[in-house]
Amino acid sequence: MDTLYHIKYWTGAGDFTYKGTLQGAMKAAEKEVQYTQQPVEIYQDGNEIYPVAVLNWNGYPADEDDEVVVDYGKFGFYGPWEIFPSK
Repeated sequence: MDTLYHIKYWTGAGDFTYKGTLQGAMKAAEKEVQYTQQPVEIYQDGNEIYPVAVLNWNGYPADEDDEVVVDYGKFGFYGPWEIFPSK
């Protein structure tokens, strides 16, 4: 069963809605991420208070032990996803 997910970049632009699975929403969000230094949050339709997944920004270069989803070299990186239970 497909679900609606709202993907927020917290930049004032670029937010969108995805219909499908949470994993699909996360992949779609990764394709559109930009260097904003803001987290990417995914909300399940009907719950705009608690995100179901967050891709956190890390404002330092990744080292070999970090899980990197999107890399911006010496400026920082996004990753890994944090997934939370639906409320």
